[in-house]
Amino acid sequence: MNFLLDFIVSKEGGKVIYSTDSKLDIVKDVLIFGGFLEAINNCYNHALIDDLQKIEGCHYRISFMAKQDFQFIGISSVETDPILVKMEFEYYAHKFSKIFQNQVTTISDNDVRIFKTFNNEILNKRIRYKLIC
Repeated sequence: MNFLLDFIVSKEGGKVIYSTDSKLDIVKDVLIFGGFLEAINNCYNHALIDDLQKIEGCHYRISFMAKQDFQFIGISSVETDPILVKMEFEYYAHKFSKIFQNQVTTISDNDVRIFKTFNNEILNKRIRYKLIC
């Protein structure tokens, strides 16, 4: 990833099914974090009847996107251009949905290892980006 620091995918109920292997160790416990963000997002949606798109803190920006049966969460630095972050975030969310749209309903809750193959997509995109630049 070039602009995102972490990319997390959860399904209904906040169960994290995919997370990048971030070397930065920003999120200490991705399972708790995923459930926490799901709760915040649900409260926001019910209270304001609106979609939560991002939360911005002093150092990090957390972006949200719901697509099909997935909730996508992207974490970036607040210093990174939000347009570049949004483009990369939407690319990965679309790519993940496209690859796994038919498999999410057929896998059991314990068999989320299939989603780890998405690491190859992230690596391939990073290599292509470096070759272009």
